[in-house]
Amino acid sequence: MANIFLSVLTAVVGFAAHYHVAGTVLPMIFVLAGSLFLTLEFFFIPGFGVIGLSGFLTLGYGIYLRPEAALLLISVATSFILSFIMALQIPKSKIFQSLTLTAVSPVVGDTGTNKAFESLVGRTGEAVTDLGPAGKIEIDEKTLTALSKGEFIPKGSSVRVVSIDCNSVVVEIVK
Repeated sequence: MANIFLSVLTAVVGFAAHYHVAGTVLPMIFVLAGSLFLTLEFFFIPGFGVIGLSGFLTLGYGIYLRPEAALLLISVATSFILSFIMALQIPKSKIFQSLTLTAVSPVVGDTGTNKAFESLVGRTGEAVTDLGPAGKIEIDEKTLTALSKGEFIPKGSSVRVVSIDCNSVVVEIVK
């Protein structure tokens, strides 16, 4: 949604600045109206009908009045498409995944403790990130989200699971 807003804002500011100097806003109105009609047809109105055809004709007439408007329209459309592609690809990147925590699906019993984590109590592992107090640990090649008991634990330190507090793995540094 922010990408659409920024693309429209860029088009309006670019058109307004350009056409204010030229002294006419009529081509700008036609290009923006045509773009709006095409957007409505593409995203909200199924099929290809009167709105889509009106959009093409209005957009074409606006570009006919000011041919340089096509370059601005192409640059806005390109930035929108690239933003969309980035929004799809960034969450899959290793850098983004290293910045986010992955959730472990808990199995909650009557006591409120996570039965999947109970077997971890007393086991040792390594801090994958700094824990201050939250971070990631690795036990048996499985990365888990963990909490320290309030102390700072640097990355690479050996840690031991001391308890399971609801769905949180609580660890302390092994000395």
